[in-house]
Amino acid sequence: MTPAEKTLSRVRGTLRAAVVRAREFDVALDIGRTLGQLNWHNNDGLLSEEHLEEELHHRHGAALAPRMRPTLVASVEWLHVISEAYVVGGHTRLLEMLLDAQRRAGATVAVAVTRSAAPSFVSRAEAAGAVVHALTGTPSMRAAGLVALGRAAQRIVLHIHPDDLGAALAARQLQGEGRQVLFVNHADHVFSYGVGGADLCLEVSGFGWRISEAKRPVRAQHFLGIPVTAVAADTPPARTSGVAARTILSMGSSHKYKPAGGYDLPAFISNLLDHSDATAEMIGPSASDPWWASALARHAGRLRLSGPLPFAEAATRFTEATAYVDSFPINGGTAFPQALMAGMSVFGPGADAGGYNLADALRFPSLTAMTHALTAFLADGIPPARESEIRRRIAVEYNADAVAARLAAAAGGRLCLPPPELLASPRTLDWYPQMWRAEGLVHVDLASSQHMAVAARAALGLQILARDHVRVRPAGRRWLLRWAASGRIG
Repeated sequence: MTPAEKTLSRVRGTLRAAVVRAREFDVALDIGRTLGQLNWHNNDGLLSEEHLEEELHHRHGAALAPRMRPTLVASVEWLHVISEAYVVGGHTRLLEMLLDAQRRAGATVAVAVTRSAAPSFVSRAEAAGAVVHALTGTPSMRAAGLVALGRAAQRIVLHIHPDDLGAALAARQLQGEGRQVLFVNHADHVFSYGVGGADLCLEVSGFGWRISEAKRPVRAQHFLGIPVTAVAADTPPARTSGVAARTILSMGSSHKYKPAGGYDLPAFISNLLDHSDATAEMIGPSASDPWWASALARHAGRLRLSGPLPFAEAATRFTEATAYVDSFPINGGTAFPQALMAGMSVFGPGADAGGYNLADALRFPSLTAMTHALTAFLADGIPPARESEIRRRIAVEYNADAVAARLAAAAGGRLCLPPPELLASPRTLDWYPQMWRAEGLVHVDLASSQHMAVAARAALGLQILARDHVRVRPAGRRWLLRWAASGRIG
């Protein structure tokens, strides 16, 4: 084992033991969230904590949901559960499109938010006909509230964060009471609570399907896919002329562009701008990310990092640019096919962690081949082959109504399989664990652990303080030393 793996194992063991020893349910949920974040942010290949969930549910199930707890909400067919709903975010957009499609199909729907939701999400969800319930109180109160809401629903669909232990245990309680629970595996390649307590695992990608098939405690798998807004016709919309027609666009969370595994997108963009008169805009990355410093210095004025943008504003950029470059080493998931359906020509390397959409057929076997194709496209405007064919298939198979129909079919017991090509290409299932090991860092976030016992705090401090391969949040080692001694946050 590497030093990082040894440290991660020790920290994980300390947190697990603290969760098990906690007598109060709120303390167990508090430390359990920290454990979930540790597993999520350090992707060493661990994908579930099934035995821990089973033990906690056995110990706290009765307190979680008293059988006589009154339910004062209207019955619905579908209760969607989300931890945090954002202004920008792939899983938030997936939920919004499902809500709208289900409303058009005549279903009754509600949303339970276990932590927080942007006001804009609440407005859009309510406009789609959903009742939005914002759960409040302590972690155990929120989990009990979710059980009460779930008892008024025929089906519960989890869109939860990987660290949302309270929602996972509430869903396990509801599943035990006979409610159907469906888990949307939107964080497909990382650890998550919740999948073991669900009747169905709904996969959004071929990559996630293969990982779950090999490594997750799933009862049944069905393919859901990520809905994409379809263009109205086979022919893509006309592009804006002039400078915008030579604009390269990319969109993704900041960390998706951090060089790793031999992939360096900032260097790729810098080299591309060296050999063309194009401009480039990156939606999501920040100028504070150090890996962009060289490219920004070299191409001031031609490279813009816009940071996160609301979906409507980002969609406007999609209509103005002509070429889309997918994020790497971590691909953009929904952004790549959405850019194609907005009329852009799309360029991305063949992904070791791929199989997210039919648009993956347009990826290139190497960065060299991708560079040549993109340079030629910027010069002559001739799009790569097969774009129209792939657009037509996506418009049929990945529109919101088709995805909602698969959700209903899976809930009704009909097997939904991925398109064969999403499973056919070779994939490296441990691609992300390989990246984590190559980085050699353990990321520990203790911001949510406000009730950890003194012994556990001291043990963690000893395991972490003297190691230069550990990154502590929220404020580094000096903060950790104070926290280990006092347990106070801030």
